[in-house]
Amino acid sequence: MIDPWATPPASTRILGWSEAAAPPSWAEVEEALRCSEFKVDSVELLESSSSGGTALARSVDAPAILVSIDPSDGGKRDASAPEAVACARWELGLETLLPPARDLSGAEVLVQRLVSMHRALARLGCGLASLDVDTGRWRFGTELDRFIDGPPPASEELWTVRVHRRQDRSGTWLATEGLCRCGKFELELLAVPESLAPAAAGLLDAVAPLYLEGAPPAGDEWSIGPGVSITLRPLEEVIVRLPPESIGHSEDRRALGASGPRAVICEVLQPNRSEPGSFTPFALLEQAALGAVALHRSGAEAQRLRKLVAAQGPLLVFAADAVGRHLDGHGGLDSGPRLLVALAESGREVSWAEVVGRAASGLLARPVDTAGRAVPGLPAAVAPIEAVVDWRLMISGAEHGPMNPDSAIDAVISWSRARSLPS
Repeated sequence: MIDPWATPPASTRILGWSEAAAPPSWAEVEEALRCSEFKVDSVELLESSSSGGTALARSVDAPAILVSIDPSDGGKRDASAPEAVACARWELGLETLLPPARDLSGAEVLVQRLVSMHRALARLGCGLASLDVDTGRWRFGTELDRFIDGPPPASEELWTVRVHRRQDRSGTWLATEGLCRCGKFELELLAVPESLAPAAAGLLDAVAPLYLEGAPPAGDEWSIGPGVSITLRPLEEVIVRLPPESIGHSEDRRALGASGPRAVICEVLQPNRSEPGSFTPFALLEQAALGAVALHRSGAEAQRLRKLVAAQGPLLVFAADAVGRHLDGHGGLDSGPRLLVALAESGREVSWAEVVGRAASGLLARPVDTAGRAVPGLPAAVAPIEAVVDWRLMISGAEHGPMNPDSAIDAVISWSRARSLPS
């Protein structure tokens, strides 16, 4: 099946900064790439000197990697550069194409390639900071360590969501940055009221991994969750109907350098109407803002969560048990934090549940939304602890998380001692 939203992928570039006295040798570069799961057959020096150079790492069955080593200017040429790179002596760069996603877990392949680039930089001593040039996402110090021996990262590593505003324009314009390098159109939401911008950003983050694994042609209804549908339309089709006072017109895009193919998330065309009343899915965003929308999980994310659960299953059970004991010991749910967990139902549908009393049996119950309200239409059934995919603490109506199991346990223990969650 031909992907209607496919586009030639752009190369992706990751930069890292090192404070070592001397740059790594090309032999060390080759070894770091191989230890980071790159299949490198040879490294061809294009330019080399005592102050760095460039090389091309080649592989028979994978895209080549352009490696650059340059003296660092301490981030002076980049206004967004953090103070962490001011003491750097060397700037290392890796640039390559991400492999095409050939199946429903394609995003996992893309993430693995991206993470391998971070791993290689970390192994080359770039412990100060790294920058994903396509998304503008910075990583510092120990954050880089998790790329070497941490849990499998989420698909969100592939993109970021930007919220654009202008004082002389109404509403907000949201767009992803990073999907083009995956061989896809970037995704957008237009004419979003300021009050719904956080929900719109969350919707883009939730739709993007599904979109990477395949979406229907422009204008076709696309089910992204139980009872939740949208359509995708090319930007050129939608922008002509954008109100003149809204942000996101051509002059805004030129000013921000926003180019390349783009798809806009729109509401579903209603029956007996030739055009939608509004391309912005207001009703969906309003429900999302209330925490009342459940969306499917992508194949890549489901696989990642299965790995996490398999690796941390005993910890999850202990966390539920610890929370139950602390809740019982302090008067029950009303006086202590409630632990909410996202459950994967029917394979990819997602709802919420809370730990009730002592969960020593490893069972969870009472489906609720992220605000702690009962979800209509979902049975109050018991679910196995193995279905846990996220941990969030709710106290005094505020949500803390998502957390990993270790953080959830620490937070509950801290609360039991100080009667408040750690800041």
